[in-house]
Amino acid sequence: MLNYHKAALSYLGNYYKGESESELGFGYSFIKKLADECSKIAHEEKIASDDATISMLATCFRYAGLPGIFTENNGGLRLLLDFSEKVNCNDEMILQVKDAIIRHSCGEAPVTVVDNVTWDALNYRLAMDDLLVRLTFMIDEAQKTGVHLLEELPYFLKLQKDFTNVRYQTAYAKKHYTEERRKNENRIDKRIQRLSTTKKASSMSDKETEDLFKIAFRNYVKLVDVADSKAALLIHVNSILISVVIGFVVSRSEKYPVLVVPAFIILTVAFLTILLAILASRPQKNLCDGNKSSGSYQTFFFGSFDLIGTEFRDADFTTYAAELDLFFKGGRQQIYTEIYKEVFNVRKVLSKKFTFLSYAYMVFLGGLLISIIAFFVATTK
Repeated sequence: MLNYHKAALSYLGNYYKGESESELGFGYSFIKKLADECSKIAHEEKIASDDATISMLATCFRYAGLPGIFTENNGGLRLLLDFSEKVNCNDEMILQVKDAIIRHSCGEAPVTVVDNVTWDALNYRLAMDDLLVRLTFMIDEAQKTGVHLLEELPYFLKLQKDFTNVRYQTAYAKKHYTEERRKNENRIDKRIQRLSTTKKASSMSDKETEDLFKIAFRNYVKLVDVADSKAALLIHVNSILISVVIGFVVSRSEKYPVLVVPAFIILTVAFLTILLAILASRPQKNLCDGNKSSGSYQTFFFGSFDLIGTEFRDADFTTYAAELDLFFKGGRQQIYTEIYKEVFNVRKVLSKKFTFLSYAYMVFLGGLLISIIAFFVATTK
């Protein structure tokens, strides 16, 4: 059982990684979690090794595929057959695994002990302590594959029926899953209620949405300007400080050798401050993926807000116009998505700028204090 278990998980891990550049990790981790629980249930029920193998493989491949749990296209069956050819599984065993997957997907009740173990392992999804978080990330991953899914509310309504219809069969599942399953059912009910209320509530008007983004971007521009102004001030002050200190030390180093060490400290501090200020004020790269096939590719990017996009240098007008035409035909949601990406870029830039800027001020103030102390120590000897 253990060898097939590891082989199946290894196969699925490679499959998920190979299907997307972003690596659909949450779909794979979901399946691995179900498989681990299947192993525990099989051990507690003390079923035969061959039966445990069937249960483990059915658990691994029931929700496998893209997008897996969110559709009933039985994509896991295709993966199961491909897996069986690669590891040379017993044909009779694969048929039993296939039969279990089909009967579970059709909503049939478990019949055998193997069914009890398999059904309880698969229905452990309802008792996961992080069920809502996993669902959110897997929905996002599934959308990256371009698969059309139900809206969030219909999907949660469908999931609510599973809570009503599912009953655990084994003693292990009843003992360990019942309480968390009840909590998840309450969480799903609250989510459905909130989604229903949100859907009924009136959404923001186009004018309100436009004003919101205007205010946000206006504030972002001001913050970028503040950060650059502060960085320029530090560069200017420390450049003057370096010039004055070097001129003073060169002309008086022989007469006042004790001042060499404090002067060296001041020069070092000024240099580090200028370096950090330059890092804070330099142009930043676009943080969204430049690959057009990626879900994070930013179509509506002009190199604004202190960002640079060197890939636009080689662009031609025909391609650019075609991309914008496709972009505006995508509807309001696509436009909002591009705005979200731009906001994400701006906030990342601000985060980097103010991080370097805070380090620059700390170095400058701390170094200035150390220099004054060093000066007093050197002159009192």
